[in-house]
Amino acid sequence: MRWFALLMMAIVCLLLVSPAQAAEPEDPGDNFSHSVVLELFVTTWCQYCPDGEVEAARLNLIYKQNYHFMSMVTDVNDEAEARGDDYAVNSYPSAIFDGDYREDRTGNPDSYEGHIEACGERNVAPITLTVSLEDEGDGNVRVGYSATYTGTTWPWQDVNLKVAMVEPISRYKNLHNESIPYGFVDYAFDKDITLYSQTEQSESTTWDASDCDLSNLIVIGAVYDSLTGYGLQTASTETYADLLMGNVSWEPVHPGAGERITVSVPVEGDVANVTVEVAACSGDTCLREEVIQMTNDGGTYSADIGKFKEGYSIHMWVVAEDSEGAETKTIEYVIHIGKGGGDDGSESLPGFEALTMTLALFGAILITRRLH
Repeated sequence: MRWFALLMMAIVCLLLVSPAQAAEPEDPGDNFSHSVVLELFVTTWCQYCPDGEVEAARLNLIYKQNYHFMSMVTDVNDEAEARGDDYAVNSYPSAIFDGDYREDRTGNPDSYEGHIEACGERNVAPITLTVSLEDEGDGNVRVGYSATYTGTTWPWQDVNLKVAMVEPISRYKNLHNESIPYGFVDYAFDKDITLYSQTEQSESTTWDASDCDLSNLIVIGAVYDSLTGYGLQTASTETYADLLMGNVSWEPVHPGAGERITVSVPVEGDVANVTVEVAACSGDTCLREEVIQMTNDGGTYSADIGKFKEGYSIHMWVVAEDSEGAETKTIEYVIHIGKGGGDDGSESLPGFEALTMTLALFGAILITRRLH
C-alpha cells in the first residue's frame, strides 16, 4: 500500500500548486510598469544604422502598445539633432531607452530587446497618457494629449512632456536609399508640466501638416521624470489592426546567405487573400521582384520567399485583400542578408577560407621538401 500513499501525496501536491501559477501575459510587455520609449539616433549616411532601424521596427511589432520608437535622423532634422545633444550623442546608431535609463551606443541591435525588458520592469510613478490626431483640413491637423498622475504617495509629479509627429514610412532615406522607419518630423508639444494627483491635464494645438501624407502620420507622446530624465509613460495614435502589423515576422531573424526565409503574419477579420510582395536588391538595382501567395494556417499566413546572396537587401510588403477586393498594405520591411554557410543556389569563386587552406597546403609541401 506504500505506492498508493505516495500517489495520493503527489495528487495533493498537484492540487495545491496548480492554482497558484499565474497566467502568462497575453502579449510581450503586458506585465510592464509602463510603455517603453526608444529614441534611435541615426543619420542618412550611417553604415551600421539600417540594422538598428530594422531591429527597432521588428520589436515594435512584437511589443505593440508596450513599446514605441522613433528614428531621430540628426543630419537632416534640427530638432532631432538638438535632442541628440541632450544625450551627448556622438556616435551612430545610438539607442536611448526611456530617457537614457538604458542605452546602446555600440551599434549592437541584438541588445535592444534586453534593454526594453529592463526598462519595462522598473518601478515608475504611475501615469496614464493618451494622444490624439485629427484632420482639420487645409493641411492642418489637431494634436492633443491627456495625462493623469494616478499616484497618491505624493501630491504632484513634475514631468517633461514631448509629443512627436512621426512618419512610419519616413521621408528620410538611409545610405541604401531605403526609407528610415518611424522618422521623427517635429514636436507638437515639448514642455515641462506639473501633474497633480488624480487630476487629468489635457491640451491640444494645431500643427501644420501641409507637407505630410496624413495616412502616413502618427503621434507618439512620452512623459519623462523632470528630476532624472527617465521615461515614465509613452502612447501613440498608431493602430496596429489598420496597419496589418499585429506581428509580421520572419525566420531566421538575421538570415545569412543561402538560408531560406519564411515570412509569417496573423491576420484577423474579413480576409479573402494575403500575398507578400518581394524585391531582392543589390545596391540601387532590384534584380528580382515577385508576388508570393501566402497560405493560411489557423489565421496565421506564411510564405517561403526563398534564399538570397550575401549583401542583398530584401524589401517586402504584406498585402491583405478582403471579400470586396479592398486591399490593406503594410509598411515596407527590409531584411539584410549577412554571411552564411548555406548554398545560395549559384556558383561562386573560392572564398578567403578556401584560399587560405590552399596556401597552407602549398606551404606544407615546400617545408616537407626542404626537410628531405
